[in-house]
Amino acid sequence: MSDTKAPPVLYVLLAINALLLGGCIMAFEMVSSRFISPYFGGGIFAWGAIIATVLTGMSAGYVVGGLAADRWQGVGIFGCLVIAAGVLVAVTPELVALAFPVLMDTVYDTRWASLIGAVMILLVPTFVLAMHSPFEIRVLLKSTAAAGRTVGAMNGIATFGAIIGTLGTSFFLIPSFGSRALSVGIGLTVVAAGLVYLAVAWMTRRRES
Repeated sequence: MSDTKAPPVLYVLLAINALLLGGCIMAFEMVSSRFISPYFGGGIFAWGAIIATVLTGMSAGYVVGGLAADRWQGVGIFGCLVIAAGVLVAVTPELVALAFPVLMDTVYDTRWASLIGAVMILLVPTFVLAMHSPFEIRVLLKSTAAAGRTVGAMNGIATFGAIIGTLGTSFFLIPSFGSRALSVGIGLTVVAAGLVYLAVAWMTRRRES
């Protein structure tokens, strides 16, 4: 592993993305409760389904992201996946309007209906976005031997973003803007993060050529 430090701009861009995507994961989790509650209630079943789905997506994303980061050796392909996930988040209100009435009429157990609904809207975006940490760390660890410091800093930044996303969405954004507008806003933010990954991939290739 090289001791040459990565350009500061890479650290800044990837740290911003870690902050944004950590926040977007939790913000979308908060918003999803507003999609689920009109159909299946907002009680313990709904929140249990939401939290379990998010944790499942994140744990799978960490594992698969680590494998993919070692295989793909860059964030270009991942950036495209992030853009696709952002589009999916942005169109979630339309997906809910189409699928949830059918789900409500076919699955009568509220527990299972809540879980299926949460999986439908949360699992794929959460899975993709949780992959960001292995990819970011893999890029930075190509250029620095400070592995522990790099991993700790990036995970800390992402977690801080998650705190901001949770409190900011539940305390301020949902009461001010509503779930539909927020879903689109979160989706566009994720798309922007995907474009940043494409820029980082271009910068990395240019630096190594």
